[in-house]
Amino acid sequence: MENWSISQLLNKKNELEMRLSKLETKQQAIKRFLNSTYGACSNKYCSIADMDIAESITMTGQALIKQSRKIFKDFVKEKYGEEKFTDEELENKIIANDTDSEYISFDGLIAIFSKNGIITKEAYDLADEFQNYLNFNINKWATNILNTRDSRFEFKREVMADYGVFLEKKRYVLHVLDKEGFPPDDPWKYTGVEVVSTKMPKSVKPYVKNIIQTLILTKSEAETNKVFSSAYDKFLSMSVEEISQVSGIRNLEKYEAQCNGFSTCKGMPWHVKAAYNYNLIIEELGISHKYEKISSGDKMKLFYVDTPNKYGIKVIAFKNRYPVEFHEIFKPNMFEMFEKDMYKCIERFYKVMNWVIRKPTEQLMCTLDELLC
Repeated sequence: MENWSISQLLNKKNELEMRLSKLETKQQAIKRFLNSTYGACSNKYCSIADMDIAESITMTGQALIKQSRKIFKDFVKEKYGEEKFTDEELENKIIANDTDSEYISFDGLIAIFSKNGIITKEAYDLADEFQNYLNFNINKWATNILNTRDSRFEFKREVMADYGVFLEKKRYVLHVLDKEGFPPDDPWKYTGVEVVSTKMPKSVKPYVKNIIQTLILTKSEAETNKVFSSAYDKFLSMSVEEISQVSGIRNLEKYEAQCNGFSTCKGMPWHVKAAYNYNLIIEELGISHKYEKISSGDKMKLFYVDTPNKYGIKVIAFKNRYPVEFHEIFKPNMFEMFEKDMYKCIERFYKVMNWVIRKPTEQLMCTLDELLC
């Protein structure tokens, strides 16, 4: 490749990227096909439904993950000796597991996992050694227990991370140093948290991520509090469009039939109330020709408004454009929206760290450690 021209290198790069994209698409198509097949087997109304097959798939997956946990413990005992770790310590090294994946900690197994953001050779060697040990033993287990000569079970290393926070099952954030053998384009992996949800406003997400990343990398409550307070100040300067949550809507017509003007029916969800209020007000103001009404199945934005106001409402939505006529009637309840957009998400991370989260309006309070600093 030393004699390749720049144009040849670029063409080769584009060719590889195209191939990678095609393989990724093919992989996702196969995955969805297999998931759909499982769904068909478990749907009693489907012509190929078979609950025995559906249950066997679920039970096999559960048994596989349970066995992988046992294999990890056996690996550590064989490599480091039976007396090196207690059963409780080994259990604590299995941080989390999902249907088809497992996160384990190398803490205490190697001297240094990473240095200056680069994973050590010792860590790579241990990961490869465990992967080979796991795949050999999981297929041995499949042969003996599942009576199969072709189980096709294969565990592959997905990511290696130096820091992470696990909130609960399928909800975590990792600082990734290696993704499938390569440095990641984005070192942060968010799974199952509000930051990856479409409900959280796009304008708010970077500030929430900054707080979480500061918390994980610094492990400093004081530093994280500073970033948190700064994010709150920035939030107060945002527009209605920037702070509004995104939501879909269903059953609007069902609830509308039970309402009387601005007296909404009991049990009406807040986002449905918001859409209902919007439709009523644009009709009353005579601007329904300028702004499209919200209907079931639509995507909309919504936010809490300050009270009291002309219509005595607490929440309102809008579709596509926020009516300019609303600016003089409603002011967004910034504190309520801050709680909904940012505070509740960050609160979960503070709890994992055993920190006491304080709302920005309560920042006059301080801990004893902060007082002594």
